[in-house]
Amino acid sequence: MTKRHLILIFALVITAVIFIIYLKNKDDLVTDEMRMMKNLGTGINIGNDLDVYGVKKDIDDPDISDYETFWGNQPVEAELFKAIKKAGFNTVRIPVTWSEHVDKHYNIDEAWMARVTEVVDDALDNNLYVILDTHHETFIMPDTEHEVKVTKRFLKLWSQIADNFEDYNERLLFEGMNEPRVIGSDEEWTGGTVKQRKVVNHLNREFVKCIRQKGGNNENRYLLVTPYASSCLPEALDSFKMPKHWKHVLVSIHAYIPYAFTSNEAGNNKFDTKNLDYTRDIEELADKLSADFIEKDIPVVITEFGCQAKKDEAQRIAWAKFFTEHLKPLGIPMIWWDDGGAYSVMDRETNSISNEELVEVIVKD
Repeated sequence: MTKRHLILIFALVITAVIFIIYLKNKDDLVTDEMRMMKNLGTGINIGNDLDVYGVKKDIDDPDISDYETFWGNQPVEAELFKAIKKAGFNTVRIPVTWSEHVDKHYNIDEAWMARVTEVVDDALDNNLYVILDTHHETFIMPDTEHEVKVTKRFLKLWSQIADNFEDYNERLLFEGMNEPRVIGSDEEWTGGTVKQRKVVNHLNREFVKCIRQKGGNNENRYLLVTPYASSCLPEALDSFKMPKHWKHVLVSIHAYIPYAFTSNEAGNNKFDTKNLDYTRDIEELADKLSADFIEKDIPVVITEFGCQAKKDEAQRIAWAKFFTEHLKPLGIPMIWWDDGGAYSVMDRETNSISNEELVEVIVKD
């Protein structure tokens, strides 16, 4: 055997050893943020319950039950989370409107905080991850005119929420804002203006700073920040800026695409996989999230996706199958928007699955 052969054999052995070490330790190369992203798995929203607002216009001195039932759902019960876990979901997002339950100084009502805590505890007791947010907070007007006042109120809410849950472990995540946008403007759902997107980026940074400065487990709690309107449009995603120090921070977006099929009551009830008008948005979103976030180890969570019920439910199932098959290979968690109504897959009254075939498609790995 020549010296050249020995050198070649030695090089191959070294390469093999390095490769074995890599395989053994590759999990250590995954960031905490990407690991949490994958842990969240498939989830479901408990919408139109704790996020109800506008009750005082119709009911004098409403109580907590009035809020939870005002939009047609019953109060959330522990049994619902048992059914959610049994169905295969791993995460539950709990939308909450807080500003309906504050005094003039934005101090949160103790009874409301206690009720939210009860619901969070019930979900955690069923071994679910929980995402807690601020929802339908119309005071969050992300423009330069309102920025100072909005920031002050926004941080006052989150300071109290963080204090209340300071001892909760990493299975409880905080999501700073839900669809922050200038309501009623021409840019409300079109990705926003440059200035509006900058204000949203600023609010994201202030949210992260606020939580990190609080006590208990908040220093390392996983947080979710979002682009303008939580939009998946390129304009919003391209202008989104991760907070400078983003340890344990994930990105939250919403995706009801294509809108004409998923959310427009007057839209087509047939999902055509051979028609680019139906498939293009989903395919382009998968490509963009992969290139702009996943390949850069920036974790993304689709905290809302869904589709209204159809006369032919096979069409909604076909859409869900196409959507999940394009996004799940990226490891992106997807959280179904369940409002107890048109988007529902769970029966709130019986605490059971109302559409088993659709749920099977949603939770399938």
